[in-house]
Amino acid sequence: MLAYEKAILSPRQAFEYKWNISVNTAGGIGRNIPNDNLVEITVHTIKEQLRAQGANVTFESAATAALAVQVSNAVKNNLAEASASGSQTSKTDKSKDIEMIVHELIKADIFAERPGRTHVAYPDFVDPVKRVNIKALHDWLSKQKLRAANEMYV
Repeated sequence: MLAYEKAILSPRQAFEYKWNISVNTAGGIGRNIPNDNLVEITVHTIKEQLRAQGANVTFESAATAALAVQVSNAVKNNLAEASASGSQTSKTDKSKDIEMIVHELIKADIFAERPGRTHVAYPDFVDPVKRVNIKALHDWLSKQKLRAANEMYV
């Protein structure tokens, strides 16, 4: 590039070469991509559109797709910019609200166990932990630990 710019090309051609070697499709500093990459992206997009047409692809539809790609990309980018530039909902800090709710629940003592308290939706609810046979659970866990120890080092 430097040889073209300094020695081979005329000053006008060198200027055009230097500034037409990349394109910025996303906006912002440092977001340029080489022109050949842009061509590859465009060809990929055209091929996607042609694949979507399936067996209905004709020379005319391919030509229309090729011409429409840049226009549709420009419209899509303009819509994205327009929607991004509008007002955005600010993030609110919910921690104080959650703390207040937790303090109210603790103050109401809802987590305390009260004998005979039931919910109308679950009148026959039995605590599943009360159904556990601790001796049988301990025996089963001991057998599983022995089995795991034996099978891990085989």
